[in-house]
Amino acid sequence: MTDGDRAEHRYQAFFCEENVWHLCADPAIPDPVRAAVFISNEARAVAVAQQRIAPIPGFPVVWDYHVVMMSRPADGADWRVWDLDSTLPMGTPLAHWLDESFGGAWGFGEQHAPRFRVVEAGVYRTTLQSDRGHMRDDDGSWIQPPPSWALIGAGEGSNLMRFVDMDDAIAGTVTTRDGLAGVLASL
Repeated sequence: MTDGDRAEHRYQAFFCEENVWHLCADPAIPDPVRAAVFISNEARAVAVAQQRIAPIPGFPVVWDYHVVMMSRPADGADWRVWDLDSTLPMGTPLAHWLDESFGGAWGFGEQHAPRFRVVEAGVYRTTLQSDRGHMRDDDGSWIQPPPSWALIGAGEGSNLMRFVDMDDAIAGTVTTRDGLAGVLASL
């Protein structure tokens, strides 16, 4: 398997938090230092470019939140980003991913500017709980098809939206794009 082969990783569209939960423990990824990174903001409307779901290739999608995994090789080389929903290669260097995903050429302004919650992978895997309730309609039907794997956290409720709320201190460190490198350096 190559780093860029998405098909080798567990994936379900619209369930990025679960995809990343699995990536954080994926033995096929050689990098030992890993973090789950939530991307959102106060308005829960963050513009992310280079997403596969975009109706126009390269054009931003406005997500209420998005989750990616970032990893660093054992030799201390630069951080890489694993975004299963991106058109960019798996394991894209952090600086390139930031420029392509949040380049600012779109003119969305501060209301769509990202904030990042960086959570060490082990903490994320032991803390996250999701009952997938956020993906159900008022009548209980699925908004999007769910993954085939078991619920994260054994169905004991959900704390997912606490991770999305950048003012909640559930886990990790919240920062801006400018502060992201510094937070990652502390892992």
